[in-house]
Amino acid sequence: MAALIALIPLFTLKGAKFGGSDDAGSAAVSEITGSEYQRGALIKGGITLETAGKVTTICLDKTGTLTVGRPQVVEIQPFASYTQEEVLSTAALAEKRSEHPLASAVMNEAKRRKLSIPDPQEFSSVFGRGVHCVYEGTTIEVSNRRRLEQLPDSEVARTFLDAQEEKGRTALLVLKNGEVIGGISIADALREQAVQAIKEMRKSGIKRIIMLTGDNEKTARSISQQVGITEYKANLFPEEKLEYIRSLQKEGEVVAMVGDGIDAPALTLSDVGIAMGAAGTDVAIESADMALMADDLGMVPFTLGLSRQALKIIKQNIWVFAVCVNIAGITLATSGYLSPIAAAVVHNVASLFVVLNSARMLNFKLNYSESETFSSKQAQSAV
Repeated sequence: MAALIALIPLFTLKGAKFGGSDDAGSAAVSEITGSEYQRGALIKGGITLETAGKVTTICLDKTGTLTVGRPQVVEIQPFASYTQEEVLSTAALAEKRSEHPLASAVMNEAKRRKLSIPDPQEFSSVFGRGVHCVYEGTTIEVSNRRRLEQLPDSEVARTFLDAQEEKGRTALLVLKNGEVIGGISIADALREQAVQAIKEMRKSGIKRIIMLTGDNEKTARSISQQVGITEYKANLFPEEKLEYIRSLQKEGEVVAMVGDGIDAPALTLSDVGIAMGAAGTDVAIESADMALMADDLGMVPFTLGLSRQALKIIKQNIWVFAVCVNIAGITLATSGYLSPIAAAVVHNVASLFVVLNSARMLNFKLNYSESETFSSKQAQSAV
């Protein structure tokens, strides 16, 4: 009978671990959510921690996640009789209301060249293709290779796209009333910690790491090779990212998606959505289960590793301090060796050990680089 009573916590294990009143789980959850907030990671509840500890596959967006999210214009190629300033100002007019990092690159270059950009009269964003606007009766587009298929005379544009993509850059076409007036090449530097962060994700037990991007095949292959990712999907529309995540989930994978505001639907659909803080927009932070306010990719393996450690500690709390102590206490009490006052003392001592055991996560460390260990103190200083 004592053993049956002591095993009751196991039948409510999920509730005890994540949000229940049992000290064995709530202490660990409180330790993590509170300390992670100080370190720059906002975790939305205990269920997120549970799922994060079981992640088997991570999908990462390229722009703003594997790269720094501050792309720069590196080349402007005017076609026909247009000038670089005309091509750039036309592109900036279309990109002015866009929140995409590539739009920021175009606007920053226009600002650097001190170009005056008026507000467009109409604006729309075409998922996976680019932006479209109307100004004083002129239709302006900034698009990618997908627009090439609809152009009657596209040899010059095709040559420009091929040359830039071979260099691992993102190439855009600028159109005015359906005519290609030039191309803009944009490059974004990789995050310094990207390569090591990918290694740490694998060490933490993640089976598959996949890069999802709307960029072309050549650019995607170049970036994935540089960071050490063997799986990637290129030329994806936002809805195709959703379909791919669904296919992974159907295969039984627990999927974490790391991205920014453009990937808000994918963040919501995934089992654990992780938004890069400074690079992510408000909608991304609202859609995600975790928001990395420090904008540090290294926090991804750190937080996932900490979640896995939390699961282990919670199980220790359940088995050792709930089950074993209960069995011993009930047995001794029913045998007359433990008085009610002594039983109360034993119960409170067990609760104290639960808190102390959970506090070990404050010293959790992850081998973050070859020369140093990424710990809670470094995570906090990154904010």
